[in-house]
Amino acid sequence: MKNLRLAVIVAILGLVVIFFARRGCGRGSECETIFRQTSVTLSTDLEALMGKGSLLLDEAQMQNLTERSEMMAMNLRACCIGAPREQFMSCQENVQKYQDELQSAAKDLDEADAAKRDGDADLLKQKVDEATSALDGLVQQSDHFTQMVRRMSVKTIVATDAVLTRETDTPGVVAEVTRLADTDGMITVHARFRNVGDSEVAIWCYEGSTWGLIDEKTRTHWNPKFSKDSWSRVTLQPGGNCSGWAKFEVDPPFPEKFTVVVETVQPFEGVTFTE
Repeated sequence: MKNLRLAVIVAILGLVVIFFARRGCGRGSECETIFRQTSVTLSTDLEALMGKGSLLLDEAQMQNLTERSEMMAMNLRACCIGAPREQFMSCQENVQKYQDELQSAAKDLDEADAAKRDGDADLLKQKVDEATSALDGLVQQSDHFTQMVRRMSVKTIVATDAVLTRETDTPGVVAEVTRLADTDGMITVHARFRNVGDSEVAIWCYEGSTWGLIDEKTRTHWNPKFSKDSWSRVTLQPGGNCSGWAKFEVDPPFPEKFTVVVETVQPFEGVTFTE
């Protein structure tokens, strides 16, 4: 059962790595390579820690640690997509600190396991205490990195499939760009309005026909060639959303960054291809 749980954990993290590697980062192949390397290292270090984690961690704590590690990977992706280079370097440093804590905790637990086999109670207590401190550091580093990314100018939704998010004038409702892709020579944008509050709310849902796309370098503006051509008054339950799409006829070479204009919210700036 334990080996099965470890296999599932490693498989989940592996899928996270593959998924984000396929989507890529906003700075091209360099960013994608850096992200893949750090994600694979994180997965490997977590596997090593989980192999000795039964000394300190129950199943719920292991799951929490797995989720935090996934969050680190997702936050790194968020930073990679939109942050300036100096901020991205800071993000890398934070992930490296998290990896260092993972490795330290795994080493301490390995030594604690050896002390237990040798019957050395004093060394066992020392190494368990050190591992506990390292695990506390993992929690603190994870929380710190999440808050850091949230404060950054990279307006990325952390741990969701949204690329960028903007607040709307309606309390509890955000607008999100979820996809920007080259589809058969046209630029396709998917976006939605989502209720992140705890009560239902009525809004006007604009679903594509009034959107716009702007080349951030040349300021060229495009209107939709095709779209989900409607808007309506809808009631969103908590967690609910209304979505739309628009296709723009843009001649290559495509810009590196776009501004996406969606009705009633501030423009989404610095949007790069998600696939």
